[in-house]
Amino acid sequence: MRINNKRGVSEVVASVLLILLVIASIVILWAVYQRFIEGTTEGIADSGDCIQTDLDIVNVNMNINVNGDDTIRIKRVLGSATITAIRVLVNGANVASVFTPVVTGMQLGEETTATITAGTIAPGNKVEVSATVNGVACAISDEYLVP
Repeated sequence: MRINNKRGVSEVVASVLLILLVIASIVILWAVYQRFIEGTTEGIADSGDCIQTDLDIVNVNMNINVNGDDTIRIKRVLGSATITAIRVLVNGANVASVFTPVVTGMQLGEETTATITAGTIAPGNKVEVSATVNGVACAISDEYLVP
């Protein structure tokens, strides 16, 4: 009478199962890694457009009386990416946005004017401008300290 009548998995079947387990692990890791890489490169492409887009504040006009508006003259000095909006900040607060179609197609050297409520800009204020390119709000391009 044989007591050790149990049969195990053959070496060939065990090897095949191990190889299938490794392949499944590689496929799962690749799917996760690919999503991570795609998300990262999109951000790099968008920020590259921001780096290559520059605006300058040409003139800030404070209107002392209440009858008119304050104006900021902005000039595009660098870049070819499509600007969809320009933000104007006074002392860090967003006070105006110049949206499409005013800035869409704004070419190198072109100027536009942002108009804000009279009295928003006062002596000593810091006025800043920032572009929005391809839906990404770029960093501050230029700042102007009002004398």
